[in-house]
Amino acid sequence: MIESSPTIGELCKALHGAQGVLTGVVKDAKNPHFKNRYATLEAVLDTARPALQANGLIVSQAPGRMVDGCVEITTMLAHVSGEWMRSTLHVPLAKRDPQGLGSAVTYGLRYALMAALCVPPTDDDGEAAMPSRDIERPAPRTSGHTAATPRPAVDREASEPTASQRIARELSAKLWKVSGEAAVKVITDDPEFRQRFKALEAEDAERLGGLIRERRAAQ
Repeated sequence: MIESSPTIGELCKALHGAQGVLTGVVKDAKNPHFKNRYATLEAVLDTARPALQANGLIVSQAPGRMVDGCVEITTMLAHVSGEWMRSTLHVPLAKRDPQGLGSAVTYGLRYALMAALCVPPTDDDGEAAMPSRDIERPAPRTSGHTAATPRPAVDREASEPTASQRIARELSAKLWKVSGEAAVKVITDDPEFRQRFKALEAEDAERLGGLIRERRAAQ
């Protein structure tokens, strides 16, 4: 949902000027899990700042309340005239600890800003804000008295993605091209999408479900 000041005439003129020169964001970082490249928050800000300043626009973003396991990210675009518009994105937390919160906040700031400015999105690194598969598994039982060596955590960089991970990545790419409940519904109601979703492993399905909820809430 987008809120705004009583009038937004000057703001719209300024956004028109800014969007006339804004380009896509350069992918300046690599996701070690999916082995793709994505744009960091710094890259998004560096791309947007010149166009915003040249047109008298100010952007402000901040995290807010925790609601149902999600952190609120509010993005406000304001004009020097005093006119403004804002929207709030709810980003699910994988873990309720400082690291999980930090990943979710950074993730939300980046994509909320790109959505607000209509800057083309790049390959996502949403896995940073989602549950990790890198867990240490219990050691197998042995007949002797010597404890077995624990199985090491999965090396994301060295291991190839599973079939389920590849499917999840392809479905995620489709979802990142749209936002809003109606647009997401068109994709998720497709029989092929539903069939492929059912083929996912539980963890991948959970992650993709979180992305679906986020894209439904994004405007």
